[in-house]
Amino acid sequence: MFTKCISCCGLAIISVFFACLFVENCAALQKTLRHYEIFHKDDVVHRVVKRGAKHSTNPFNTIKEVEFTTLGKNFRLILHPHRDVLHSKFRAYAETADGNETVAQFDKASLEKAELKSAQEQAEKRCQTLSEELSCCKARVCTLKEQNDKLHGDVANVRKQERKLEYKIEDLKQHTAELQEHIQKGNKEKANLSAELEAEKKILHTKRQALEMASEEISKANQIIVKQSQELLNHKKTIAWRTEVALQQEKAVQAKESLLSLRENELREARITIEKLREEIPQQLQSMRKFAQGLEQKYSKQILILKERLAIPTGKENRR
Repeated sequence: MFTKCISCCGLAIISVFFACLFVENCAALQKTLRHYEIFHKDDVVHRVVKRGAKHSTNPFNTIKEVEFTTLGKNFRLILHPHRDVLHSKFRAYAETADGNETVAQFDKASLEKAELKSAQEQAEKRCQTLSEELSCCKARVCTLKEQNDKLHGDVANVRKQERKLEYKIEDLKQHTAELQEHIQKGNKEKANLSAELEAEKKILHTKRQALEMASEEISKANQIIVKQSQELLNHKKTIAWRTEVALQQEKAVQAKESLLSLRENELREARITIEKLREEIPQQLQSMRKFAQGLEQKYSKQILILKERLAIPTGKENRR
C-alpha cells in the first residue's frame, strides 16, 4: 500500500515537472505548490492525530498517506487547466517507464469522469427542460384554474337565471290556467245569453206576426167600414130621392130601414170593435216596446258584465 502511494506520488511529481517544462509560469506554479504544502501541513498533523492508531500501527505511513491525499487534491486543483498536456506527457512517460496499468486506470477513471460529467450535463439539461416545462405547466394550471373558476361562476349565474325563468314559467302557467277558466266561464255565459237571445227573438217574431195579422184585420175592417159608409150614403141619397114617392116605395123603405138598422147595428158593433182594437193596439205596442226596452236593458247589462269580466284578466296580465 505504501509503495503504491509512493509510486503514485512520484508519478504525480514527475507529471508536474513535465508540465512545468511546457508551461510559461513555472515559478508561479512552484510558489503555489509551496503555499499548499505549508497550508496543509497543519491539516495533515491534525488528521494524523485524529485517526491515531486505529488505521495504521506505523505513524510514518499514516503521515505519508495523508500527505499524498492532500497533495493529490491540491495537484488536481492546480493542474486542472493543464490536464491535457499533463495527460499526454504522462502517457509518454508511462510508455517509457512501463506504466501500462496506471495509464489504463487513469484512462478508465477519466472516461468514467467524462461519462459522469456528460451524464450530469444531460441530467442538468433535462432538469432545466423539466423545470421549464413545469413552470409552463404551472402557468397553464393557473390559467386553467382561473378559467375553471370563471366557468363555475358562469354556471352558477346560468343556474340562477334558469331558476328565475322556471319560477316565471310557473307563474305564467298559473296565470294561463286562470285565464282559461275565465274564458270557459265567459264562453258558457255567452252560450247561455245567445240561447236566451234566440228565444227572445223567436218570441218577438211571433208577436210581430200577431201584430201584422191584427193590423191586416184592422185594415180589412176599415175597408169594410168605408164600403158600408159609402153604401149608407148611397142609401140616404136614394131615400132622399124617393121621399116624394114614399107611398109607392114604403115597403121598400121599411125594408131598407130594417136593413139600415141592421147595418147600423153592424156599424156600431164594427165601431165598437174598432175602438176596442184602437185601444188595445197602442197598449199592446206600448207593452211590446216596454218588453223590448227591458230586454235591451237586461242584455246590455249582461253584455257589459261580460266585457268587464273579460277585461279583468287582461288587466292582471298587464300588471304582471
